[in-house]
Amino acid sequence: MHLFGEEEVQRMEILAIQEPEVYGFGDAGSLMTTYSQALSGTFHVLLRPTLVGDGEDGKPRVCFYVNKKIDPKTWSVKHHSRDLSTLTVRTALGAMDIHNVYVPSKVGVAPADRARVSAAIRESLTVLRAALHRGRLGRQVVIGDFNLHHPLWSTCRQARLQDADADELIGISGDHGLELLTERGMVTYDGNVFGHDVESTIDLTWASTALAERMVRCDAQRRWLFAADHLPVLTELDLRWDAAPVRELKKWKEADWDTWGTSIAQTAWPKSINTQPDVDAAVQYFLDALNDASQGTVPIIKLCQRSKPGYTADLKPLRQQVNQARRWARSGDPADVERFQRIRHELGRESKKVARSAHRERVAQATKDIQGFWRLSKWPRTRGTPRSTHTPTLQADGIEYSTAAGKADILRKTLFPPAPLANTRDIDARGGRYPAPHRTPPITPREIRNTIERSAPNKAPGPDGIPNLALKLSE
Repeated sequence: MHLFGEEEVQRMEILAIQEPEVYGFGDAGSLMTTYSQALSGTFHVLLRPTLVGDGEDGKPRVCFYVNKKIDPKTWSVKHHSRDLSTLTVRTALGAMDIHNVYVPSKVGVAPADRARVSAAIRESLTVLRAALHRGRLGRQVVIGDFNLHHPLWSTCRQARLQDADADELIGISGDHGLELLTERGMVTYDGNVFGHDVESTIDLTWASTALAERMVRCDAQRRWLFAADHLPVLTELDLRWDAAPVRELKKWKEADWDTWGTSIAQTAWPKSINTQPDVDAAVQYFLDALNDASQGTVPIIKLCQRSKPGYTADLKPLRQQVNQARRWARSGDPADVERFQRIRHELGRESKKVARSAHRERVAQATKDIQGFWRLSKWPRTRGTPRSTHTPTLQADGIEYSTAAGKADILRKTLFPPAPLANTRDIDARGGRYPAPHRTPPITPREIRNTIERSAPNKAPGPDGIPNLALKLSE
């Protein structure tokens, strides 16, 4: 996991991992769809859903990390097996498929298990061939831990360990127009096998011709080798992807309410409201007036992966001082180091005060009703448990839904189906009659004021983005 602490790794768009550390959460029999949230939650973890009861034989051996700065509506993932997953990403060149593969190793396998491992290797290559056949012709990348040796990518010393299954892999690449991006003899494994230090080339990268022409580099990063035997391989392609939309949030609690009230008081409200269209127009006019009043009076922040709940503007100057002191402390001067430690401790104390105040405020807000008590009791039990940020592929009526739009549509149809038609044949047969409907009395201004006064001021706003606090102060 030390690899993920590298700042350069944290800026990458896609990470393809083989043999990940998989942990299950929840009771026995529940779906294991999450992975420990590495990289400070800045990546989507795409792991094949697995039943906890399946044990070690069911755990996936490949997974993807997709940076959250890529628009999630532009990519989808398909898990073919525990050893192969395909990530489809939309780029300026068009949609491309990235196949993440793991081929079992024969090293250290007992004689009784060799037939089983050989069958697993052939199965992995067969599934890969099928995935490439269904993929996008001319825009495919294959990357993974193949555990195979061949003179095409191995050095002369390694070529003596040539595997028969390597010929099948070469045939698959030739049938689908893939070029080998891995340089021949590039060390991707540096470990100890049966007491001997071994260097070999078993982590390979293949790409279609159109993508191979856009390759910037494909090399092993030995500087990222943290007590591991496989060297991370960095593959860079000259491609552009769609960035995730920037999320903006209005901080209503820090609004300038005096200026807000002055702007609202100067608004000319419609006088004549007699028909339903007049009511709709008046409501829209009111919402537009509130949004206009918020311009310049309500601070706007841009949310990113590093945004922290409860972080206030009062901590920003102190954070800037810490960053400045850290740069000065790199000189090694004892006075600069002591100043950096003092300011950093001060920032820690102030951050704890802000976090404690925000927590007490959330608890006070949540315990105003019985539903809030239940939500609050659930929080300590689930606190710190990693949660998946990606909805896995859904299936309904034999159809798979892997895109964001497809998942949203099938969930809407499943969770909110159309209401069934009422069977009124028995009523019609008896000649049933309905009484005349009662007319609903008009809503008075007093009822509206009472409803606004009883509303929670800091409750999450609706689609209009205006909280109840603004309505209370606009009365």
